[in-house]
Amino acid sequence: MTTFNYISDRPNPPNNPSTDVPDMKTNCNSISAILAVDHIGFNAANGGFHNVIHFSNQGADPVADGTHGTLYTKILTNYGNSDTALFFETGGGRIFQLTTNPGGAGPIPQNPTSGYSFLPGGFLIQYGFASSSNASPNLAVTFPIAFTTSVLTLQLDVLENSNSRRLWHLNSVTASGFDAYIQDTNGSSVSNQVYWMAIGF
Repeated sequence: MTTFNYISDRPNPPNNPSTDVPDMKTNCNSISAILAVDHIGFNAANGGFHNVIHFSNQGADPVADGTHGTLYTKILTNYGNSDTALFFETGGGRIFQLTTNPGGAGPIPQNPTSGYSFLPGGFLIQYGFASSSNASPNLAVTFPIAFTTSVLTLQLDVLENSNSRRLWHLNSVTASGFDAYIQDTNGSSVSNQVYWMAIGF
């Protein structure tokens, strides 16, 4: 990281101005340089606006001051990945985790048919599309990544283009996937196409 030199107490009235000029020049240049970090600098349109924001990771949650909100980052290890996560703390000390680290590829949907993302507070949301053949009413699905704690809710929507009806229930739900049993109302095995979504930690 860049270090910006700054000499305090310049100009110093007892000194000859020419003595302090080199230090004053150093200070002025440092002010210009430090402003340009993450910001639009002097003599440019939108000067002072942020280009980006870099955070210095905190080792612990800041102490709330009772008045001001605080945005900060710290290293979070979960889902087998250690990386920076973003937090917000209210003046009253309530902390909200805004991002998480579900995997090395980052907390973004992985592909259109099956993937995962995150919700504020650290919730993990996973989704997908699965199908089974006529040979078996059982549908086994493995989550794109395993939940580290538990699955809070799981929803299935059976895709059906005819007038026949489907009955289904969940045989089991684990942190790594689920098994569902789906059949026609007359008890016969049928091919099934299912959209699913799971939320948990």
